[in-house]
Order: sequence, then structure tokens, then C-alpha cells
Amino acid sequence: MLRDAVREMERARRVDETARRRRVEARAELTRAEAYAVAVEDHVELNRSALPETLLLEIRRFVRRHSRRMARTLGAEPQPARILDVLFDVQERIQERMGESLAAAA
Repeated sequence: MLRDAVREMERARRVDETARRRRVEARAELTRAEAYAVAVEDHVELNRSALPETLLLEIRRFVRRHSRRMARTLGAEPQPARILDVLFDVQERIQERMGESLAAAA
């Protein structure tokens, strides 16, 4: 009986740790998406025509991790407004996953 209680406590600890790690990772992803959006907005405010290729490549890789379909919608040379739309969609997707994981943990 004591062994079962210890086993159950260990299982609960692992579940809690997994949920905490997922929340931390999701917050980091939201922060990263926000940083990319700010960088694109700054670029637009400075009236520059195209984003630096390195930034665009980072954004594509980031978006692809969350949705290949969204990454494809960026196209070959996306306009900054399109990039912002996709980044906001990715943020929504991350928040939905956070909500689902919180609901599953409860």
C-alpha cells in the first residue's frame, strides 16, 4: 500500500513537471513570435522594402515548426504585412495549444 502511494506521488510529480516544462516552452515560443513581429514592424516603420534574408529565414523556420501550411503561405518573397499575419496566426495556434494542455492537466 505504501509502495502504491509512493508510485502515485512519483507519477504525479512527473506529470506536473511535464506540464510545467510545456508551459515554459510555450511561453518562450510566444515571446519569440512577438520578437519577430516587433522586428518586422520596426522594419516597416523604417520604410525598408524587404526584410533581411537572415531574419526571413529564421521566421520561416520558426513558422514551419508550428505549421507547414502557414510557412508555405509566406511565399518566395513575402510582404511584411503577410509575415505579420502569419506570425499572429502562429501566436494564436500556440495559445490554443497552451489552453488545451492546461485543460488536459486539470
